[in-house]
Amino acid sequence: MKQLQEDLMEAGEKLPRYESDGDFGKETEDGLKAFQSRHDLTVDGIAGPNTLEKLKEVIKDMAQQQPNESHKEAWEWAQEKGLLNGKDPRKPITREQMSTVMKRLYDELKK
Repeated sequence: MKQLQEDLMEAGEKLPRYESDGDFGKETEDGLKAFQSRHDLTVDGIAGPNTLEKLKEVIKDMAQQQPNESHKEAWEWAQEKGLLNGKDPRKPITREQMSTVMKRLYDELKK
């Protein structure tokens, strides 16, 4: 159970209260449902074979620093427009960095 929780967090889901405590409680179920919803899986809160396979795929993509397929088009557009650099598509950004992205987007829209 603890590994499932760690994998969910690595895939970007939030388990802020208990993190990876090894107990499948409401927080883990909600994180699992959020993951399923984001990845067009059946949202049932059950870590079945399809969910586990998708979780493994997402973590592998993140390790390779490739954008998730559902975000690839937007990522490539943002790079092409000079809004984001070509590095670390899965790495979180700070508010400071987000301000830079917003400014670049604003400048792009003014053209």
